[in-house]
Amino acid sequence: MSESLEHLISRLQQEAVQEAESKARVIVSNAQEKAAAILEQAEQEKAAIIQNGQEEAAAYAERADAQLQQSARDVLISVRRGIENILKQLVAEAVDEAMTIDVLQQMLAGMAQSCADRSGDHRLEFLLSPRDKEKLVAFFASRYREKMASGVKIRVDRDIEQGFKVAFKEGEVYLDFTNDAVAEALSLYLRPRLAEIVKTAATGKGESGSSGSA
Repeated sequence: MSESLEHLISRLQQEAVQEAESKARVIVSNAQEKAAAILEQAEQEKAAIIQNGQEEAAAYAERADAQLQQSARDVLISVRRGIENILKQLVAEAVDEAMTIDVLQQMLAGMAQSCADRSGDHRLEFLLSPRDKEKLVAFFASRYREKMASGVKIRVDRDIEQGFKVAFKEGEVYLDFTNDAVAEALSLYLRPRLAEIVKTAATGKGESGSSGSA
């Protein structure tokens, strides 16, 4: 083989190798770029997943807090209503025990005396339960007969179970001293204080703690 032919073959081989290496470098470069793009996309997706997870966790925690607060309010409302019912029952029982015939006699006699001491038209009418009328009529008849004659009247109201009502000016004005009315008034009076007690218990700020910080 001549020298020129060998040189040609060698050059062709060299060019083929160079071309192969060039193509290999392009392939590697493309692969690296694709790999970098894939990694970048993966990082972005991971960051998005983490962000979504954090947002969902925060939203869940917020919902959980709201539900806990609502549950706490529901419990407090339920406890307050239960205490109010108990308080109302206790007040009603206390009023029933306190509103004895002797107490009714003193109250009615005091009102009758007050009206008798005033000048002008002081006609007064007591509305009593059927159960109490007989004893109270006998009491007034024996000790306040002159007041009965001067305009004090007593009659039965079957809607009254215990206690009494007072009518002025032929029934135009009423004062209600029945047990139910007195108990309701006392319950309404005590309810704001009860609300403060429940509020104090809910916030955990007792009277001792407030006095200590003063």
